[in-house]
Amino acid sequence: MTSTKLLTTEFRQKIRSAFQVLNALNEKEPQRIIHLLKEKSNISVLTISEELDTTPNIVQEHLQSLSSAKLLKIDEKEDQAFFSLDRDRLARISVIVNGLAKT
Repeated sequence: MTSTKLLTTEFRQKIRSAFQVLNALNEKEPQRIIHLLKEKSNISVLTISEELDTTPNIVQEHLQSLSSAKLLKIDEKEDQAFFSLDRDRLARISVIVNGLAKT
């Protein structure tokens, strides 16, 4: 008996990517960071931690998950990174999620 894969490798990668996005967006701290980055762009970890009254380590951890989900643009200058939202990607995700919510 031969086994056939129900899902292609490409489709499984897309599901993993979608899971990363939804997982990153499902937590309170990443949501707070996203709301801050909607208002301000090109800001550092230290600025984000000060604005949200939390530690830079916690901010860095959540920025990593948002970055892995490809929701951030990162501008590295010298020895510091500045973060902004990838608004195009967020808009595309919003369209998909809204479509799923209607089904």
